[in-house]
Amino acid sequence: MFFKAPNGRYLLLNTFSRSRLFVDDELKNVIEKGVYDTVDPQIVKQLFALGVISEGTQQRDQFTDLYRKRVYTPFEYEFTIIPTYCCNLSCYYCTRSEKTFSHNLLQKFKKFFSKELEKGDFENVAVRIAGGEPLLYPELLSELCGELSQITEEHGKKFFSALATNGTLLTDELLQDFSFLNAVQLTFEGCRSYHDSVRYDKTGTYDRVLNSAEMIRDAGIFLNMRVHVSEMSIQGLEELFCDLKSTIGVGPASKTMITTAPVVNTTICPLYPSRCTDFTGSLLPKAWEAAHRCGLIITGMPNPPYEVLPCPYVTPTSLIIDPDGTFYTCLMGVNEGIGVGSLEQGVESEPSRSSELWHRECENCKLLPLCGGGCTWRYQNLQGDQPDAPCEIRELLTERLKFYLRNEHSIQE
Repeated sequence: MFFKAPNGRYLLLNTFSRSRLFVDDELKNVIEKGVYDTVDPQIVKQLFALGVISEGTQQRDQFTDLYRKRVYTPFEYEFTIIPTYCCNLSCYYCTRSEKTFSHNLLQKFKKFFSKELEKGDFENVAVRIAGGEPLLYPELLSELCGELSQITEEHGKKFFSALATNGTLLTDELLQDFSFLNAVQLTFEGCRSYHDSVRYDKTGTYDRVLNSAEMIRDAGIFLNMRVHVSEMSIQGLEELFCDLKSTIGVGPASKTMITTAPVVNTTICPLYPSRCTDFTGSLLPKAWEAAHRCGLIITGMPNPPYEVLPCPYVTPTSLIIDPDGTFYTCLMGVNEGIGVGSLEQGVESEPSRSSELWHRECENCKLLPLCGGGCTWRYQNLQGDQPDAPCEIRELLTERLKFYLRNEHSIQE
């Protein structure tokens, strides 16, 4: 990929090797054509050494092998558990219900969990707790994670757990009881006034969530502050980012980070990674710019998909369970009620996961090494009527790269 830079040059980015170098118009044209007969052999040698160019499909084959290994020989089994859909708040985009894990269901899930751990060669077990609001039932949460942690240890594997909570019910006492927690996600809807208009009970909740963020940080637990971006929240995001920076601190030293995601109508309290959600025009780049004005860089060069957890829809070692005991392979599937079995019936022998790693039209996309083909579930289940719809992920990733490179190298566009 080429981006205009000062002095008539271009910044070249190889999205697989992540090599970057400045080139003039002549070398840009040569590289685009892939014909190097007239180029100094030493320059060609350097381009190979830097990973800018490769023989034939070498880099594509390397990427495919790395991604295939990440999907089919994962080192981790990921369980997403939704113990309750109950919540103490009433956000406008959420269609919560009163369903909650029963004691009988919990006992059945523990047996299922143990059997799943016997199947694989993976080293780690990750349990993500979502809702509803899980902290409405702290005893259930403590029992659930405490026993799953013990079962994991008995199988000789490492246990990791993360909690998504609205932050209004968290206390120091609960944090001390939840010694199993490695990470917590809190959600902010926008600046104080807007957040309090969306996430409300009898009083505003912004200050309570901010206090919870401080408690989590002080406990040394990794904290993700998820910021929702919408037409209604965008104007106040600079105020929010500056508040989070001054009150909580953001960065590796404080074990805190900020992520941004668009608002989605949902039955699950927002847990979707931003790559799993629909993208709202240019709002996310506007949010990145607002954070930048506060001295925060909250988005950078995307990690290739073989360096992150694979999508649960395409890997055999990921499963989601809701309060009914229904199994899903995708968070979007939970939202749409498309299950792949239950505790009573077991998991379908071959859940409807993708047989291909990515869509055929992604094969020649320059961004494939950074997105892995996008959302397979949405493509198969929601876009059947619009096969030629524009790729929103490509548009957003391009904007993300431009934002990152502008701050690193002062590119022009």
